[in-house]
Order: sequence, then structure tokens, then C-alpha cells
Amino acid sequence: MNEEERKQLVLNNTAETIKEDEIEDILEKDDPSAYIGYAPTGTMHIGHFTTVRKIADFIEAGINFKFLLADIHAELDIEKSPRELVDARTEYYKKTIQAMLEASGINKDQIEFYRGSEFQHDPDYQKGYMQLMEEATVNRMQRSVNEVVRNSEGMKASGLLYSAMQIMDCAEAGLDIDIAYGGKDQRRIYMLGREILPKIGEEKPTCVFAPLLAGLSGGKMSASDSSSK
Repeated sequence: MNEEERKQLVLNNTAETIKEDEIEDILEKDDPSAYIGYAPTGTMHIGHFTTVRKIADFIEAGINFKFLLADIHAELDIEKSPRELVDARTEYYKKTIQAMLEASGINKDQIEFYRGSEFQHDPDYQKGYMQLMEEATVNRMQRSVNEVVRNSEGMKASGLLYSAMQIMDCAEAGLDIDIAYGGKDQRRIYMLGREILPKIGEEKPTCVFAPLLAGLSGGKMSASDSSSK
């Protein structure tokens, strides 16, 4: 498979890629990597499956894939995630995602799974996280997370931490990835990350966005909104 074919695999069935020309440079690396993260905030749905199926293209293109089970993010989004349910939901997400991978013809052993709690408390991560917070205004942080955290108009301060952590997950002290893959609702977070990560000496991630499925209630399909699926 040549480089153009590998690039097209990455771009297939996506809503947007920022920036496409960066994909070529990533594919020239010896060990290119990508990740997606899910916060275990509710029941999984068909929208998750359409996103998971795309992982097969990354793997076929020769990209190592990492899956973040974002348990700390779930705790920060407290209105969706009672803290006492997060651990059980995290395990449920892992098993369900593995079943989706197998249904898509993907060997689950080809995917590296991580819990956020495995590395997000580490000193290097926390240092980078604080540096990120110094580079972004409260208004930018809030705008970046409006589509992700519930009740953004009355957002708790923890919602602002959510955005900075998701950006830090891309960094060397996080998952150390080249490509951030996620739904289009994650766009503002990753655009902020592309802007501020270089300011703290980190590489900015290339971003590949999946289209969102419309929910039954008119907005996006959501794990934490039972009326949407």
C-alpha cells in the first residue's frame, strides 16, 4: 500500500481533518499513533459503533491506536456521572467497545486501552496541565467545552478542567499521540489544543473528526441523554 492509499484510509468517512497535509508527515514516522477517548457517562449507542468502526482504517493504514476510557473526565462531568457509578461504567464501556471492535472485524488486542486515572495524576502530566491552564482564558476554555459538558450556561468549574485535560491527553506526558480522533462536537477543544500545546513545548495534534448521528430528540445522539437514542 502506497502513502496516498494510506492517507485516503485515514480520511475516509470523516467530517473534517485538520490538517490533511499533516497526515502525510505522520505516515512517514516509524511509529505513528492515534487515539479516541470516551467518558463513561451513560449507556453506549449506535453513534459509538459508527465511530469505532473507523478505527479499522487507522490500523490498516499502519497507525497504532489507543483508546482512552476517560474515567476522570466522567467524574468532572458530575451532572452526567454520579461518582459512585464511574468505575462500573468504565468497565462496561471497555467490554462494549471490545465487542464493537470484534463486530467490526478488528482484533481488540491491536488496541491499547488506558484509563485516565492510570496517568492523569502523574507529576509530569499535572505540570503540563497547569502550564496549559496558564495559556488559556476562562472564556476560551468555556467556549471549547460548551458542546460536550452538560448545562454549559451554569457550568461548574470542573467543566473547565475537562477541556484542559482532554488537550493534555494528547501531549507527551499523556498518551503521546499524533492524531486526535473524535466526534465533530470535540472540535473546539482540539482547536484550542492546537493553539496552546506548542506554547508549552508540545506538538499540536492533527485532528480527524467523525460526523455525529442525529438523536431522536433533534440534537446529537448522546450517551447520557436517554431521549436522544
